[in-house]
This record gives sequence, structure tokens and C-alpha cells, in this order.
Amino acid sequence: MEIYYYTFTGNSRRIAEILASEFGGEMREIKSYKLPYIIWLILSFIPFLGVKIDTQPPSGSEIVLCFPKWTLNCPPVTTFLRRYAESRKIKMVTLVPTKSNIN
Repeated sequence: MEIYYYTFTGNSRRIAEILASEFGGEMREIKSYKLPYIIWLILSFIPFLGVKIDTQPPSGSEIVLCFPKWTLNCPPVTTFLRRYAESRKIKMVTLVPTKSNIN
């Protein structure tokens, strides 16, 4: 199982680590620009907006995707889904939205 994550605060990474530990998955980070949080928050109000990302492409047809729940959009995740899910390279995506702080 491939577990992809995009994180700003580290919370989505922690969830991905738990999933990888429990289910034996391989973690892969979706990297993007290093912008201040307020900029990401503003961008997240624009539906369907994507941004440049750097990540390994999926090798399988099923993935898990961990990401922060902002407002309408998470631009790095939008780009990832457009690139791989819409092209039919992956058949099943399990979405795991995370909140801004976890204990």
C-alpha cells in the first residue's frame, strides 16, 4: 500500500506514519512551495486550484491520501489527484483528511 501525504504542520505526516505502521504501507510525501500558512489558507478558498508538486508517481492502482482539511481546496492534493486519479493511473483512493491539531 502506498500512503501519500501533504502536510503543513506535520499532522498529516503523523497520521500517514500511523497508517504505515499499522498496515505496512510505504509513505510518500507530496512536496510543494514553502508558503506562509495564511497564503495557503487564501489559496484554499479557490476551488480546483492546483500548484506545482514534487512526488513519486504511484506504482500501484490503490493509494491512501492524507492531507489537511482547510476550506474548499488543498491545492497540492488537487494537482496530485488531477495528475494521477483523473488519468486513470490509480483506480482507488482512500482519502484521510486531517485536522489542524492532534494529540
